[in-house]
Amino acid sequence: MSSWNDAWDRGKQIVGDPLAKMTAAAASTVTSAASAATGGLSGAPPQQMQEEGNENPMRMHSNKILQFVEQTWIGKCRKRWLLAILANMGFMISFGIRCNFGAAKTHMYKNYTDPYGKVHMHEFNWTIEELSVMESSYFYGYLVTQIPAGFLAAKFPPNKLFGFGIGVGAFLNILLPYGFKVKSDYLVAFIQIAQGLVQGVCYPAMHGVWRYWAPPMERSKLATTAFTGSYAGAVLGLPLSAFLVSYVSWASPFYLYANRRADEESFQISIGGMSEPPLDPRDQYGEYEEVIEDGCFPVDDY
Repeated sequence: MSSWNDAWDRGKQIVGDPLAKMTAAAASTVTSAASAATGGLSGAPPQQMQEEGNENPMRMHSNKILQFVEQTWIGKCRKRWLLAILANMGFMISFGIRCNFGAAKTHMYKNYTDPYGKVHMHEFNWTIEELSVMESSYFYGYLVTQIPAGFLAAKFPPNKLFGFGIGVGAFLNILLPYGFKVKSDYLVAFIQIAQGLVQGVCYPAMHGVWRYWAPPMERSKLATTAFTGSYAGAVLGLPLSAFLVSYVSWASPFYLYANRRADEESFQISIGGMSEPPLDPRDQYGEYEEVIEDGCFPVDDY
């Protein structure tokens, strides 16, 4: 082992430290790109550019609400942990929405008495076959996009792909009560299949995010923080949906989760940061350098 270390030291004396060269080359490339994008401000960091009078160097702070959030302790934590928390929220809402129909169906095709003592007559006359198709149609689409989404997450920004799955799913969830009310089983099945298709990209997209943001020694903690939201979503979604169905109406959980998902989608895309650390103008803690030193970020790509 000592002879190998001696050879390594002699090689570094002759050609230099390869890790230092890779880090310097990557930093130079990022500095040049930032300088070109901001009109040649000598590669100054975002904080310095703001101090020199450029309040919005990359048009990332035009939303007043986002400006306020970034001044709080949530916005000041390390970006990778902020991403993990937001992903946890996204998965919590995504999995919670799957509980809507399960909690509402008994009040849709069976007579029931609400907590106030009023008897309600059922609105739908579904057969077992129709009910089975509507309950399983979501997973037909969800299964199809799992593998293709992995390729999409490598080709497109994965955080944007995650936000796309949440936003489109929110819009489709608003349409579900309409599909039930017009009593079209085909429309309901089509909406749920489409919802499964767009939701199927969320897991592969989040793996794509951790490709850039998770240092090897934190990869398990970050992934666990993000993905436990799926289990928490099911645990909280069932009682919440049942409460809304009992005290409001069978359509209320669909609308509630649709609005929550739309909020999460805009929050994830706007606050969650860019998909790659060197492109993030709000890198306050040098996370790009940390990821480079831990051997996570693919330097050869830049």
